[in-house]
Amino acid sequence: MGICAASALHIVFASYVAIDIYPIEKFKEYFNRRYKAPDQRKQELIVKRFSFRRLDEINKNYSKFLGIGLAQFNHPRDSAYAKAE
Repeated sequence: MGICAASALHIVFASYVAIDIYPIEKFKEYFNRRYKAPDQRKQELIVKRFSFRRLDEINKNYSKFLGIGLAQFNHPRDSAYAKAE
């Protein structure tokens, strides 16, 4: 694997972490601080019930359970993709 390919792979992985994993882990952290179940096992079961499959679900969970509004991802009005077209 060349240097350019390795760099591209690193960029893709870092983007995945930033967009998918980070907000999910932060949600779990904030939720666990705000709401406490009687024991740790129940707390983990509660958090597992949330769906994080799509960005709009992550946004809904932040808004509904934590009162935190997240910026919309890639809004058409402000999208870099739309401006490039």
